[in-house]
Amino acid sequence: MSVSGPWNEKWVEIEPLSGGGQGDTLLVKSISGEPVRAVLKLLKPQKVRDAKARGRMAIEVTNLKVLRNAGGKVPQVLDGNTENFEDQNVPLYFVMEFIQGDTLAKTVQSSNGLPVNISVGIALDLCSTLRVAIKSGIVHRDIKPENIIVRNLEPPDVVMVDFGLSFNEEDTDHNFTSADESLDNKFLSLPERRGPDENKRDFRSDLTGICAILFFCLTKCVPRNLRDSQNRPPHRWQNYSLSGKIQNENQLSNLNLFFNRGFNYEIDSRFQTVDELFSRLEEILKPEGKAPVEDLEVVVEREAAALRKNDRKTQLSIYFSNATTLQQSLNQCLNEISRTLQKHRSFSVSWRELMDHNRLNGKTDQGDLIARATLGLSVQNHQIIRLIRYTVISKGTECGIYRAIEEDVPGSQTKTVEPLMLICRYDGDLSPVT
Repeated sequence: MSVSGPWNEKWVEIEPLSGGGQGDTLLVKSISGEPVRAVLKLLKPQKVRDAKARGRMAIEVTNLKVLRNAGGKVPQVLDGNTENFEDQNVPLYFVMEFIQGDTLAKTVQSSNGLPVNISVGIALDLCSTLRVAIKSGIVHRDIKPENIIVRNLEPPDVVMVDFGLSFNEEDTDHNFTSADESLDNKFLSLPERRGPDENKRDFRSDLTGICAILFFCLTKCVPRNLRDSQNRPPHRWQNYSLSGKIQNENQLSNLNLFFNRGFNYEIDSRFQTVDELFSRLEEILKPEGKAPVEDLEVVVEREAAALRKNDRKTQLSIYFSNATTLQQSLNQCLNEISRTLQKHRSFSVSWRELMDHNRLNGKTDQGDLIARATLGLSVQNHQIIRLIRYTVISKGTECGIYRAIEEDVPGSQTKTVEPLMLICRYDGDLSPVT
């Protein structure tokens, strides 16, 4: 593609390179002096007047300069006019150093998966650049094999490119990411980068990206999601397993523990600092020691959480335990009602304790039965009893409190006065009464 603009004064096009969601890149050479080969980046035609895209290009240039000056392995910016990003009449561009080498995507796909020492070395090299980025308040937000250039494999020497979606915490005057905008890519989809009210500027997501890069280097498999339909992380999927690929048992154990942590669905349970990630990567390169043993408290906490999510019986037991606050609340209401009814001695109130799901042992159209409590209201010398039933029902992780009113007449079937009706909905992991 041949394009013209202010860049033509200094640079001449050689050939197109690649394109992304925001812009296109072209291989160019300098017109004056030594014919330096470089990369020209332009906004896509449909984005040239898009304020958000223009702002992001300006931030990309700023972030590349900051990282390069601080020692990060990123391309050097050679030329550009992104300081004019607010003037939509100015065609934006910038020119950066051409990095010789293939993308990590091409490098891995042309192999059977890279050896452990090289794969870990690549992840460690990326960590070094990420450490500079985090210290500078910069989050890449689009770490994937296509955005990593391999200059050398032995020893690993890689360059991080394409900061088009990056964020700089010092740029407080602009907001180029809306609350409901997704920053997903096809390599790794993270829950915190999808949907509204998520923190799309959390550097810990980039740490997870490094974990995904290591997994890809070892297996040639794109993780894409942190969980499958059975709540298993990528390294536990049948065709993605590390077993058979890693011969050293201690190293295999180290890697599985590493990915257990790195691919956790909750961001607070993943690697929290680049130093922690770096240290765990180094451990993988020392397989001569004993197989790693996790702290027992950590193991119990993690497996208890997994049981709660995967084993329905365990989950229902926890939900019943949380629902006991309903009984306490009903007890309090019952005491207040009893005091009121003392003025009307003909009325009496009875109470049937909260019954758990093990005794109920059933399902409804609304979901699994968790618990049931019943209040009985009767009149002296009258056989009819009004039963006010409160039932806790769970569907997935969501619970609801339902109420129904029945009339119990001796010698005949119970009559429905008020059918089952939802009166409260809550998270099963929490108490229904706050």
